[in-house]
Amino acid sequence: MPGSVSVPQSTPMRKSEGCSTTRRRKTDTPASTRSAAGSPVREPLRPVSEVLEGAAAERDDGLRQVALAGTPYLSLAANPVGAEDRAFITERLPQAELVVWPVGHHFPHLTEPRRFAELVLALAEGRRTAPSVAGIP
Repeated sequence: MPGSVSVPQSTPMRKSEGCSTTRRRKTDTPASTRSAAGSPVREPLRPVSEVLEGAAAERDDGLRQVALAGTPYLSLAANPVGAEDRAFITERLPQAELVVWPVGHHFPHLTEPRRFAELVLALAEGRRTAPSVAGIP
């Protein structure tokens, strides 16, 4: 299934096998990634730039799908959002709403849970957030 993750099962290790408490079973490796002798085959390492380009392409594709579907999008920040970051979001998601609660840490929803609930409710009902809730523009 696309997007699903397979977690390999582990078996307990004996004390003589090291300090870790689990090890992968040889049979946990899919046949397509095992050599003729049965040992795992490692994929060659890719350059970081190639990995990042792939991640950026996936991100942009996901944002395009969200924009095309018209899915409401809310970005809650604890610090003012710079012009470049604001442009990045609004260019890709015209329906996005950027909300700043200047609380000085990464958890504005924990500082003001009632206000956060009102924000989520407004999003679910398709309403834009009132300026009194939105904070800094």
